[in-house]
Amino acid sequence: MASCYDQDVREPIREARVDITYYHLTKRYMDRDNILASLKAVFDGFSDAGLWQDDRECFFMPVQREKDADNPRVEIRVSEGGFHDGDLVDQLRKRVHLLESAIIEQAGGMKKAPYSPDPPWDGHPSRDFPEI
Repeated sequence: MASCYDQDVREPIREARVDITYYHLTKRYMDRDNILASLKAVFDGFSDAGLWQDDRECFFMPVQREKDADNPRVEIRVSEGGFHDGDLVDQLRKRVHLLESAIIEQAGGMKKAPYSPDPPWDGHPSRDFPEI
């Protein structure tokens, strides 16, 4: 990789978002955390090349894993902008809405679970578990 300064990138990215896609040779996938750890030297190289000041300021998205027997590789996409809480909130709202819709559909269109005045247990933990 050529230095960012050689490519007319004069200032390092302040907040970088890093997306990684790991294309495996077989369907036997490597753990995501091990993939990320194995790329530490690459990220240090990005720092040395001037892409960003320090990889501590980067937001690493969850590693995507795919199978490509013809061309196993690692693709790293770096974009400016980092990660903002609003992104997470929007994603969570969408997921909650989808879950609520699925629950309502499975319940036959009910808006709320039926009310039960009796709790499923009497609140005494020793009655829930056998003594050992």
